[in-house]
Amino acid sequence: MLGPEFRGLSNATGVDAIRSDRDLMLWQQSVKSEILSPATLLKVINKMRLADDPDIRSEVKELAAKYKNYSERDLINFQLIRKLQDEYIKVGFKGRNVVVILCESENPLEAKEMAETLADIFREEQIKGDLLSIRAIQEFSTEQLTIYKKEWEDAEAELADYKKSYTRVNIGESISEAILEGISSEIDQTKLYMEDYADQRNFVATALMNSGIDTSKIRLSAELEGLEANLQGIARQKASLMEKYGRTDSKVLDVVGKYRRGIDSLSTHCEKTAADLFPGIDPALSEQVAEYLELSMKMDLAVQEQVVLKRTLNNLKNRMTKWPDYEIELGRLEQKAATKKDIYLKFNTQLLGSRINEDAFRKEAENRYKIIEPATLPFAPIYPDRFKIIALGCALGLL
Repeated sequence: MLGPEFRGLSNATGVDAIRSDRDLMLWQQSVKSEILSPATLLKVINKMRLADDPDIRSEVKELAAKYKNYSERDLINFQLIRKLQDEYIKVGFKGRNVVVILCESENPLEAKEMAETLADIFREEQIKGDLLSIRAIQEFSTEQLTIYKKEWEDAEAELADYKKSYTRVNIGESISEAILEGISSEIDQTKLYMEDYADQRNFVATALMNSGIDTSKIRLSAELEGLEANLQGIARQKASLMEKYGRTDSKVLDVVGKYRRGIDSLSTHCEKTAADLFPGIDPALSEQVAEYLELSMKMDLAVQEQVVLKRTLNNLKNRMTKWPDYEIELGRLEQKAATKKDIYLKFNTQLLGSRINEDAFRKEAENRYKIIEPATLPFAPIYPDRFKIIALGCALGLL
């Protein structure tokens, strides 16, 4: 005769409302399939260590010879799942949203524990499933937040780089604004010198021609060419400094002094060159040749200085015309960085709120899926039914 069997009963609620009878039937089928699924039952087996039962191990030994491709553990789990589905666990429903889990076993405590364990696992899986959606949103939000943060950082870096350029331009333009007049004055002064040198040279050239000296034969010596090239370099240096500093700045004045000293030394070098070009001529004519050389060099240097100063002035004016573009671009980059920052901060606030909502959502899910009646421990076996057996025996005895 079979030993006594005991039932453990557990009730769990899972839905708030069912719209129609068809919805109710589909929901009940889904719940039953999930509770009796191998994945759920395997968790029960592991948690209750049912695989350690010596009886089930004995049964599996016979199957192991037949199914050699499976491990002993797999066969034990397969056998236990089949027994739980077919013999030990029943799933029913009470009303429209209450799940009833019925477990049978020869051990009443085991039946009670099985019902409670299965109810807990089912409830936790339902809560976990409901939380998956909000966690998926959070994972997407975290990735999106990283993107927004990177965009904000890139916008800030772009703005910082542009500000460096902007600062350089800003400083340069504010100085150039102050020195434009100085450079213009230097150009005007150089022009006056050039015209004066030209007039004086023409006067000396006429006197030389009247004395029978061909001015086309008056050439610069190698020494004078070197000196002229050196003075042209000093003039370019002066123009470069005037682009950055005021006309009366000490750096500019030092270069101007150096240039003037070079100009003053021309007469001595020109006298030597004149004596070399026309040896033995009248000293007065030799002095006029030297003066002609000096005035020619001064005029050429003034022309070159004019070119350099005008180029410097034009460069400054070109930079000044770009000033509004810098302002517009700076404003655009500042607005871009502010927008990216605002998006990041707002999204970060939303993500933080969703994490807070997850706790509230979990509490709501826990209330939605709750065990309303724990498993009960029966005081007497439900099988065999002794009253039916006695009644059946009396009936047979009357025959």
